[in-house]
Amino acid sequence: MNNSFSVNFTMERSNDSIEAPSPAPAPLLSSEDVIITAEEFKRYNSFCTLNGTTLTISINDNLRNDHFKLEINEGSSFWNENSIYFQNNLQKLHDLLNQCFNGDNTGIQWNFINVNDQKIEMDISYGGLFGFNVRITIPKEEQDNNCLTEELKTLHEKNKKLEMIINKMINQTDIGDTIINGSRKNDLRESLGFNSTCETSVNLKDIWKELYNS
Repeated sequence: MNNSFSVNFTMERSNDSIEAPSPAPAPLLSSEDVIITAEEFKRYNSFCTLNGTTLTISINDNLRNDHFKLEINEGSSFWNENSIYFQNNLQKLHDLLNQCFNGDNTGIQWNFINVNDQKIEMDISYGGLFGFNVRITIPKEEQDNNCLTEELKTLHEKNKKLEMIINKMINQTDIGDTIINGSRKNDLRESLGFNSTCETSVNLKDIWKELYNS
């Protein structure tokens, strides 16, 4: 006898959608976990060159944005006082300075001191049997604008002195009353930058007043 039976399974679907679980929040970093890479600030860029019999030291102060420069030759006061330490050979001073600037300064202690708006000083001490200590004063290099300002100031002062001298000549002597006639009068006025007039004559005092009142 064959017995058969069937089983019906009924699955109810929930009306709620199935959502993926939220990711766990990232752990907070403490101050010990944060690593900041900082580049070392180099305040000075130093150079030394030897061209013939002239040694040039150049220092850039990156903090103050200043430039210092010194040229040393056989007639320099520094060399006259300290050449004995370098066997009267500029090449030896050049080599020592480059050792300092390039970090290969075994046995040499050096530093920049007394930095201000006018100069920077380099103090060098060398040990050993023939040790010495020297100090090189390197003046600040004037900028082009500063040089131009000084030149204009000098020209202005010279012009004022010249004006005073000419005024004295014109007002206290008879030269101011000198009469210039005809074409000579026109030529003089034109050379001073004035147009010729129909006047038949003019004196130097009038031309001078016209020149400085214009």
